[in-house]
Amino acid sequence: MIRVSTIACSMALVACGNLSDAPQPQEIAADHIQSGYAFLTSQTQDLQDYLFENPGYLCVERGEDLFSSVDSPAIPSCASCHRDGVSGVAARYPLVDSQTG
Repeated sequence: MIRVSTIACSMALVACGNLSDAPQPQEIAADHIQSGYAFLTSQTQDLQDYLFENPGYLCVERGEDLFSSVDSPAIPSCASCHRDGVSGVAARYPLVDSQTG
């Protein structure tokens, strides 16, 4: 399966030609940046506006449960170390220290 994917990707790159000739993205001024929410249909915006009707929120609730759960006494929950949550973690992830490599 991996070999087929590699061949397909290689063929796609060849079909695209020289990618360096492709137009480069332009810098967007900060006052022109919009959230992806602005491009949603009104029905999708309505769905996202109401947490209890948003099916994606079920995953958020499951994630909160997993974050606080303990699988075994030897392995603490994520919440035991990250008492204030994980806000800002993605900006620093992955974090590697000298002890664990």
